[in-house]
Amino acid sequence: MHILLTGGAGFIGSHLADRLLACHCAVTIVDNLDPFYDRSIKLRNIADAAQRPAFRFIEADITDMNQLQRCLSGGYDAVVHLAAQGRG
Repeated sequence: MHILLTGGAGFIGSHLADRLLACHCAVTIVDNLDPFYDRSIKLRNIADAAQRPAFRFIEADITDMNQLQRCLSGGYDAVVHLAAQGRG
């Protein structure tokens, strides 16, 4: 299975990605690495997953349809939508 995971660089999304990869799924994460959260934390969250050949990370904003159309290709068996906008 190939899973598209939005907001996957966050705490919950990155743990889900790790679990899906452990279950032999391919995982594509789309996350805009919004500056509301420290970028280095999010990159650290997905560092282990990034070492797996079945993992792909796309830095993109899911509200930008043109950007998504340029970045996303292929088919996905499921979409897990965890992206959200943090506010302080």
